[in-house]
Amino acid sequence: RDPMRDWSSDVCSSDLLARDKLLEESRGLKARIADRTAAVEDATKKLSSATDNLARLKGKERDANRKAETYTKRRDTAQRSIDQGLATDYEAAEGQVRQCSEILDEVETQQLELMEAVESGTETLERCTMTLALNKSQVIAAQKAYDDRYPSLKKDFDAATQIRDSARADIWKDLVQRYDELRKKRRPAFADIRNDSCTGCNVKVNATDLSTHRRAAELVTCRQCGRLLGEFL
Repeated sequence: RDPMRDWSSDVCSSDLLARDKLLEESRGLKARIADRTAAVEDATKKLSSATDNLARLKGKERDANRKAETYTKRRDTAQRSIDQGLATDYEAAEGQVRQCSEILDEVETQQLELMEAVESGTETLERCTMTLALNKSQVIAAQKAYDDRYPSLKKDFDAATQIRDSARADIWKDLVQRYDELRKKRRPAFADIRNDSCTGCNVKVNATDLSTHRRAAELVTCRQCGRLLGEFL
């Protein structure tokens, strides 16, 4: 057996690549859990912020309402004293009515603005609450998907690992080491050649490397992405 010629076909066989696919599937399931968990944390922060903002707006609204009530009473009292002829200083009483009316105009504008802000803040709070609930349900679903898949995934992964280790035993150790080094940096470590281009990065492979690869004289790597080149497609 020529270990140089059989290297790519051994390592790239469907049985061996099955292990990598299982590993990627496991990572994908875990990444989904992590992603949704992060989304829950983000939604929780936004909900807290929306809750605080709404409480602040409602506090301002209460203050504005109290202020409106106070100046309404002052204006009405001054106006009654004028209407009933009880005011000792009519000019001062009329001035107080005007001043209270001006203040009330400003307060009423504030009340309208705060009313709209509270309504908007309430809608934001409701959206944040719904988003948080959705993200929590997605975390539960993602965790269940992982838990349901894990037993068979582990079984298939262990079997694929045994097949891989058995095949690796027949390959030169320095070649296996080179493959492992590439795997640490890039996944997958292999790419095929289609239309004289690396399928990993779609960059053309130069004529010299193509010739060397066809003759299986030595291992050829893509000069662009560094992947080991496998079969011609």
